[in-house]
Amino acid sequence: MKESLLLRLQAELKQNFNQVRNSDIAVVPSTSFVPQGAKFPFVGIKDGPDLLHERPGATRYWQMDVHLAVIVSAKRVESVLVGDGSLLQLTNALVTMLQNNFLGDGRIERAECIKIRESRFFPAKNSIYQQQIVSFRYDLETER
Repeated sequence: MKESLLLRLQAELKQNFNQVRNSDIAVVPSTSFVPQGAKFPFVGIKDGPDLLHERPGATRYWQMDVHLAVIVSAKRVESVLVGDGSLLQLTNALVTMLQNNFLGDGRIERAECIKIRESRFFPAKNSIYQQQIVSFRYDLETER
């Protein structure tokens, strides 16, 4: 079930988040992982924790968290956080697009941003990057 959510989210971003190239949107094993050959800005989609609530009858209620790591190159330090194409602008556009977006899945009852972490600056091979992680929660009901 979580795999389906991650793939729907990736498809939605590739189709509608024009600020990032399709090849630079990927499901990743870690929020700090950037695939070889990726360019910036980059969006990594990472699974988060799940909560399962058993309901009376034949249903289960799931709360599934997903983390989106937005990463930009910090070559121009003065414009990495503000201005056109900045990290904060990209993060805001991402939250606006995904807030209450059920990704075409009729089982999803809630889709909301639950946390936007402060950005962090980190070095990597031959470059430096600025990253911000955005967490979304998807609530859905399934049959047992």
